[in-house]
Amino acid sequence: MDDGYFGEDVAAKYDQSEGPEFEPAAVEATVGFLAGLAASPSLACRRVTTAP
Repeated sequence: MDDGYFGEDVAAKYDQSEGPEFEPAAVEATVGFLAGLAASPSLACRRVTTAP
């Protein structure tokens, strides 16, 4: 039965990803951008909630 998750072969090497998006400078730039968005007062009115 397919549970919708990837198989063991993918899981075994999942954390071994390579590429320019994993370079420290790229990760730092992305984190900085997201942190700036999270600190933005205008973001509060755009938050998505799953609460009823």
